[in-house]
Amino acid sequence: MGFISDQVYDRLKEEIVDGLLRPGERLSDREISARFGVSPTPVREALKRLEQEGFVERCGKFRLVRRLSVRDLRELYFVRKLLEPEACSLAASNSRSDALEELEGFLLGMEDCLRRGEHRGLDRFNRLFDERIYELSGNGLLERILKGVLTALLPYRAMATRVPERAWATYEEHRRIFEALKDGDPERARTMSLLHLKRAEEAVISLLEGSFALTDGGGRVSLGGGGAR
Repeated sequence: MGFISDQVYDRLKEEIVDGLLRPGERLSDREISARFGVSPTPVREALKRLEQEGFVERCGKFRLVRRLSVRDLRELYFVRKLLEPEACSLAASNSRSDALEELEGFLLGMEDCLRRGEHRGLDRFNRLFDERIYELSGNGLLERILKGVLTALLPYRAMATRVPERAWATYEEHRRIFEALKDGDPERARTMSLLHLKRAEEAVISLLEGSFALTDGGGRVSLGGGGAR
């Protein structure tokens, strides 16, 4: 896959995660090509990759930004709640001083972004924090599975970070996980991780089922009425 295709992929993925491209919105090869000033081929390659990763779905001949589904969310969090607490427990036994400093730096970055209302930066630090813990588990398979789940959850997580109360709660929950890692307490790390994931899942489901979400008969929602255009 070429450099231009990678650039188109990165920009489209960023727009989906940031909500600039709404769930259910139609993605036209021609319109995207014109907007980015590239030929249709790298656009098609980027859209195919986004479809494989679950950010885009097919509807007949067209591709749409994937519409959010409570069922999909529950499935992703089911896997995450099984595996991530174990990754945190392993990380508590494996954490080194340099890794702890790195995690604390991510927390400081989160706090700074929260105070400035910088959502994109907050999403980035949240992801870096989680991925570093997966790496510290020392289990390569566990790390790969969880990173895949995290990628699929990015649009959902971005919704939650746009709500100040939940964004601050996520920061506090991450800090409690960090303190357990710092203290080398695997059981507390596991407990804090599971608590965080349960609260995160509940928060996003509440957003999906809230008054601003329009739900179709299949249990999918289109935020703000953003249907296919």
